[in-house]
Amino acid sequence: MVHHFGGFSNPDLFVEQAKDTDLHIILDWLNNAVVPGQNTLFLSSPASKSYWLSKEQFTLIGGVLFRNRNDSNEEKLSLTSQSRGISS
Repeated sequence: MVHHFGGFSNPDLFVEQAKDTDLHIILDWLNNAVVPGQNTLFLSSPASKSYWLSKEQFTLIGGVLFRNRNDSNEEKLSLTSQSRGISS
């Protein structure tokens, strides 16, 4: 089943999220159970560090990254500043 979010399908969002360097650490952890080393985290962006610290809030649905915020029971599509450009 292909879902559409703002005119973009799961495959479109998957590709855009995969390009987003801020999401690499969290995607690698969810897809491959890779825990980043201290050096990797040190060299990563502030956004990547923040995502890692709240990694339990993230999930993959149909290969697309979503974040479940504590104040909501809904999953929210995860788009960083790099990937938000797809919706403009």
